[in-house]
Amino acid sequence: MLWWQKKIFLTGSSSGGILNREPLGLMKENKKEIKNPLFGLLFSQFIGAFNDNAWKIMVFTLATRALIQDGMDKETFEYASQIKATLALLVFLIPMLLFSFPAGAIADRVSKRSMIIVMKALEVVLLAAGAFSLFFMPTNLFFAYAVLGLMGMQSALFSPAKYGILPQILPYEKLAKGNGLIEMWTMIAIIAGTGLGPLMLIFDKEGTRPDLSFTGPLALMILSMAGLAASFLVPKVNPVKEEGTGFINTIKDAGNSIYRDRVLLLAVLGTVFFWLNISLLGQNVLVYAKGLVQHLERGELYQGVPPASYGVGIAIGALLGGKISGDRIEYGLIPLGAIGFAAMSLVLGIVQPLMAGTVITLIMLGISSGMVVVPLQSLVQWRAPHDQKGAIIGLVNAFNIFGMIIGSVAASAMAVMGLNLEKTLVISALLVVAATIWSVKLLPEALTRLLFIILTNTFYKIRIVGEENIPKEGAALIVSNHLSATDAFFVMAAIDRPIRFVMSDKHFNKWWFRPFALAMDAIPVPFDEDSSSVQKALRGVNKHLKRGHLVCLFPEGNVSRTGMLQPFREELKEIMNRRSCPIIPIYLDRVWGTIFSPKGGRYIPRRPQNIPHPMTVIIGRPLSDEATTSEVRRVIRKLGSEAWLMRNEDEEPIFQHFIRSVFRAPWKTVLIDEQGEKRSRIITLSAAINLARKLKKQAPGEEIVGIMLPTSFDGIAANLAVTMSGRCAVNVRYGKDMQSILHILEKSKVRTIITSKSLLEAKNIGLPQHIRCVFVENLIDQLSGFKLFTAAVAGLTLPKKILDRMIGSVKAPSPASPLTIIFTSGATALPKGVVLSHFNVSSNVEGVSQVVPSTGLKDRLLHALPLSHALGYMTMWLGLNHSLPFVLVPNPANASFVAKAVRDYKVSMLWTTPSLLKIYLEQVPPEAFGSLKFVLTGGEKLPQKLAEEFHDKFGITPVEGYGCAECSAVISTNTLDIRLPGVYQAGSQKGSVGQPLPGVRVKIVDPATFKEVACGESGLLIAKGPNIMLHYLDNPEMTRESIRDGWYITQDIATQDDHDFITLLDRKERFIKSNEKWIPLSAIEEALHHLAREKWQSFALTLLKDQFIGDKIAIVHTVDEKTVAALLEEANRHELLSPFCLKEENFFQVEKLPHSPAGKIDFSQLGRLVLLKDRA
Repeated sequence: MLWWQKKIFLTGSSSGGILNREPLGLMKENKKEIKNPLFGLLFSQFIGAFNDNAWKIMVFTLATRALIQDGMDKETFEYASQIKATLALLVFLIPMLLFSFPAGAIADRVSKRSMIIVMKALEVVLLAAGAFSLFFMPTNLFFAYAVLGLMGMQSALFSPAKYGILPQILPYEKLAKGNGLIEMWTMIAIIAGTGLGPLMLIFDKEGTRPDLSFTGPLALMILSMAGLAASFLVPKVNPVKEEGTGFINTIKDAGNSIYRDRVLLLAVLGTVFFWLNISLLGQNVLVYAKGLVQHLERGELYQGVPPASYGVGIAIGALLGGKISGDRIEYGLIPLGAIGFAAMSLVLGIVQPLMAGTVITLIMLGISSGMVVVPLQSLVQWRAPHDQKGAIIGLVNAFNIFGMIIGSVAASAMAVMGLNLEKTLVISALLVVAATIWSVKLLPEALTRLLFIILTNTFYKIRIVGEENIPKEGAALIVSNHLSATDAFFVMAAIDRPIRFVMSDKHFNKWWFRPFALAMDAIPVPFDEDSSSVQKALRGVNKHLKRGHLVCLFPEGNVSRTGMLQPFREELKEIMNRRSCPIIPIYLDRVWGTIFSPKGGRYIPRRPQNIPHPMTVIIGRPLSDEATTSEVRRVIRKLGSEAWLMRNEDEEPIFQHFIRSVFRAPWKTVLIDEQGEKRSRIITLSAAINLARKLKKQAPGEEIVGIMLPTSFDGIAANLAVTMSGRCAVNVRYGKDMQSILHILEKSKVRTIITSKSLLEAKNIGLPQHIRCVFVENLIDQLSGFKLFTAAVAGLTLPKKILDRMIGSVKAPSPASPLTIIFTSGATALPKGVVLSHFNVSSNVEGVSQVVPSTGLKDRLLHALPLSHALGYMTMWLGLNHSLPFVLVPNPANASFVAKAVRDYKVSMLWTTPSLLKIYLEQVPPEAFGSLKFVLTGGEKLPQKLAEEFHDKFGITPVEGYGCAECSAVISTNTLDIRLPGVYQAGSQKGSVGQPLPGVRVKIVDPATFKEVACGESGLLIAKGPNIMLHYLDNPEMTRESIRDGWYITQDIATQDDHDFITLLDRKERFIKSNEKWIPLSAIEEALHHLAREKWQSFALTLLKDQFIGDKIAIVHTVDEKTVAALLEEANRHELLSPFCLKEENFFQVEKLPHSPAGKIDFSQLGRLVLLKDRA
């Protein structure tokens, strides 16, 4: 077979008919996984393709020697060469055509492996005959042509077995790759055979020694023996048909199968056109190549270069096609490759370049052809019925051979008509253009899909999980979250079936997008018009579903601009409720914050840290047609949590994100310290490296290091130094009593602590003698310029391993390694050590960064929470890793310092606690907070009265978040509402603690049974996600009690509505029963404040346990006796308070309510105060 006549490839569609993704025909003894099932087939095919092309080029070379020796002019030479090429082609193709019909039927009735072995043996015999003919009759080519014809027969019989066996030994997801490998190695063999064929006749010295011409086929015969041996390594497979139905019936059945499948029929027609054009153009190129070398010395040796160049291109194109296809059959390659084919054909026909240009053009032409070959071949192999694969392959081969014959005869006919080679090439190119236009018209959606997939995969590295959940045929409604303008392309990249997207008519009708939307057969919906217009448009969805299509909709309606899952639009919920097909839920992860997600300053500006940027498409199991929209929403959130957990596989230690940001913008300000000095990223990194080197000398080998520093530059640098050196940081809360400090040091087994002498003296802290102190006093002032410079150079240029040795890393941390031990506030008991990993905190940082309502590049966050506090620690990494500069405030209770910092540095975000918010409300003038745009509180419940008073004074309403140390700080949060022209998205809800963070899954369950309660009902809040702690420090029993099946049990009672907003009621232990109802103490606290008309927080409640009379409410307060007396009178008439019969003995006056260092009520100390006063 000549280089353009390789045995032919078949098509189909991925839109249906695929019921099984496993290898279909392995014998029982071969069911075990075979490491290299393709090796024997690849090797034997390589030898066969090499021998085919080497022999054919030998015959063509021998046949055209006489033409060169006769000294013909150019036109006569071209004409005679066309006739010789046509003769060789017909001699080969006619037997191939005749035997293609029975070949398929035979391949289905016997083991394809047996067929391959027999055909390889026949190849040995035929090449031996070729050598014999040239040995005895070197100048008579009759027998050489006869061998060529017999090889056409052998090729016809071999082809259905070779391609038909692939689906029997490979699963679906490896089929495209397998075809790509076969095409690549076949093309390499074609290149070698075409290029070396003339060289193998070197011993006959260009015909001067014809008695040695036989050495060429003799060498090929020896190679064919190696191919025969390799064929025995092909895995054994079963015949696909046990009984025959007769030759005629077999061919008829195969034809009917093709005719019934419209896509397969169109694909067959496409391959016929393709190979007709290949034959027409290819024969002209062979003659053209012969003309290029006609007058060169020893030019015969170079005539195989242009055809070999085409083979190189096909090998590259096949490999590229397999790479792009991945684990699927990418039919969009067909029109894309056809466009390239047409373009290069026109270049060849019109420009007619010299040798170098011809080689380049043919390589590009081959690449385009190879990209077409892979999907065509793979689709037919998999789409054809299992028991008809061989027959269909054989029949389609016959059709394609017929097309090649027409192409070859047409080339000769044009020569007979007197058309020169230039005109013939142009006509061939125009036919290719016509075929390309036809293919693009037939598959516009496939081409559009592929173009976007290529662009998507350029910027993103997409991981697809759950691909098997997409049905291979039949209707389904795909429902996905919506975070960027390119979400539809991500869905297209994940699913190898055509998808019809429901979209707003505004996007559909944009001039630049409309052609693509039409090509994808998208369904425009005029959401802004009257309901009748919307309903009319939505009927198109039902039409497509009834036809068995996949329809995708984004039920949120618009891209989320808050980073949270938005409420589902009522119109789209109606589609979901009315459909009669399964719903396929999809979650798109890691899309937010990239260059294609919403901008306009609605999130922390950032760019992908890696190109391509990793992202995940996770596809859930089909939901029944009875699934409600609430269930769909819950499943999408579940998939989101699973997707975030998968990030652990390619995550890195948390500090690596900061180092990468330093490399991108070393002089950018990362923080403003307590002295008002701006500190850049590179200075911060340099200080951390120098401190880490200090630790290397003073704490060698220690894996846990304590830090007792305020929220300051030194505190940030110390945490960076400890983390970068592979250690676990324990930020010790120094505002507590000495007993708590000693408890933390003892539990965490800290032997070395980074602190400052001034802090120890100011707080009168005396550390145990066995604790080694590493003192840092104004760290930046202790470092010389040279030390800062060398540390900066080391941090930016040294490989990680060398930098680790330099700073004395005790180990190379992984994402699962302990990052920090956060001790709980001890508000209800002794502080517990919570061990958090790099991945725990990093995932929480990423989740918060997705919903933080940053409004511009100049935004700044006031960081006033202690680093020993979970939220304070997480906020530190948020600022370091996400270019959010923060202003450091060592003492958050210093209202004047906070006011000055907010005013002087134009702080736009304040994160604090309600108790601290009360201090600011009382002591900060309104103008000082004029730059604030977002105030977030946490750590305790935000009273509505306090929120209203703060808004009345400062003109900004604080919102509430919720979390705990065990969940790396944040579980849920409110954010700013989004108001833009034509867009409103609620980011907050009055009285709630917001929606769960992206990646965090929340359930409200019955405290006794742990069964999920109905939407809106109260119950115990449990959370699951990548932010859940590793364990409690040295307390496995408590860890088992707190974490069940990955769910953290918060001990908080809450409700959740159908938009996922969580309303926190109170701690489980802070409920008291009244009239068969459980009342949260927080509700009683709010009622007392309202009745007393006192500012928050003048009352704090706890329960006194009494085994005889039950729980007794203890009201700790700071008001006078007169206020208490008036309050008691009103309380007895109050609906909520009257059942408790409050008396003076329930009230306990204190000068000041006890608070933790983070500013919230210390309930353990509050309980002790009550016990002391009660006994007194």
